[in-house]
Amino acid sequence: MRLRRFRRNEPQAQGQQSPQPNLLNKILNRANRAGPDQSESPPGDMPAFRAKGQKVIPEELRELRELIRHRYALDIEIWTLRNVLPRDRPVVEEKMRRADAALKKIRRIVLSLDSQEFFTSPKDYSKFQEIKSRIMADGKRNWTQHPPWEENQ
Repeated sequence: MRLRRFRRNEPQAQGQQSPQPNLLNKILNRANRAGPDQSESPPGDMPAFRAKGQKVIPEELRELRELIRHRYALDIEIWTLRNVLPRDRPVVEEKMRRADAALKKIRRIVLSLDSQEFFTSPKDYSKFQEIKSRIMADGKRNWTQHPPWEENQ
């Protein structure tokens, strides 16, 4: 059996169904525009698609705030556990993995909301820009690449 490869721009014969429906094309196009962080993430961690003109609701910002607080709590907990014995490190490494995943998700959400059209007023958007600048600034620790016990050596 031979498999035929389809190209996106290949003309279809009459009566044949397109190998990729329009919705699938949109998803694939969005995935192609996404950065490397998004392509490696599970679908549940992807920000929801926002239609043109759809505004950010307060609940979304509250969820983002809670995620930021969760990451901060994990950072504090990881740092306090920096002197654990090597046999106990897997427990801390799990927290490190979760903290890194939370930071990636926070950054994806912030990037997905970065448009003036998603906010009701320029004042709200300028507040969001301040939040974005702090989240995207350097200095956030990637725990899996730089474990806390490296500081003690």
